[in-house]
Amino acid sequence: FLLSLSEEIQRRLEATGMKGKRLTLKIMVRKPGAPVETAKFGGHGICDNIARTVTLDQATDNAKIIGKAMLNMFHTMKLNISDMRGSPISSVKPLSW
Repeated sequence: FLLSLSEEIQRRLEATGMKGKRLTLKIMVRKPGAPVETAKFGGHGICDNIARTVTLDQATDNAKIIGKAMLNMFHTMKLNISDMRGSPISSVKPLSW
């Protein structure tokens, strides 16, 4: 999933002629004690937000580099996959080339 999001980031960066140096991964995780099934179908329910940011050595628009950085950040979070509710990623510091 994160690798396909990285490919989307690559497409968007290439479309704008930009490269990203700082990447942020935000994960919405079910809050302890919150119901497993959400009240609204497709909703995320009551969540905690966890974020990690990494600054790359060089600005890039390469999905493989972005994906590797995202996976590394994700693994440091040590989350229960079944409690994940959403995961936006962004290139916080895009640079034009």
